[in-house]
Amino acid sequence: MPLPLVSPPSTIIINTLFFFSLLFPIYASSDAEGYTACEPFSCGKINNISYPFWGKDQPGYCGHPKFKLDCQQDNVTIDIMSQTFQVIDMDQASKVLKIARLDLLADPCTNDYVNVKLDPDFFNYTSNDDAYTLDDPLLTSIYLSDQHGDSLSK
Repeated sequence: MPLPLVSPPSTIIINTLFFFSLLFPIYASSDAEGYTACEPFSCGKINNISYPFWGKDQPGYCGHPKFKLDCQQDNVTIDIMSQTFQVIDMDQASKVLKIARLDLLADPCTNDYVNVKLDPDFFNYTSNDDAYTLDDPLLTSIYLSDQHGDSLSK
């Protein structure tokens, strides 16, 4: 009597492996479909915006909850502690975000000054991020002229 080429226990193992190999691509592709909405996006001159930032038509799981960006008329804004800032520039590789208060962009000579206090923990979204620098170039060199045309500096 000739011996079977494949013994019954190995047939079960081969069939089981074949069955799971058919299911794996289905599950892998279904997971990826949920994150295709998280692809980097652009708004105005800010390009390749990605995690931890999210916005436009992306679902909330695409980024950190504090870093939702709004894109209207090619302007990117972010709300930080109830104050709206326009994103002037973003370099995610060097982790630099340049922002300006939206109300001061409209009228920098306003009489309604609002004290903006930023939470020091706002930009610490992982344990690897310790500090940030807030730099206002206008405060370092403001040049004014008085009514006689003489230059004043502050």
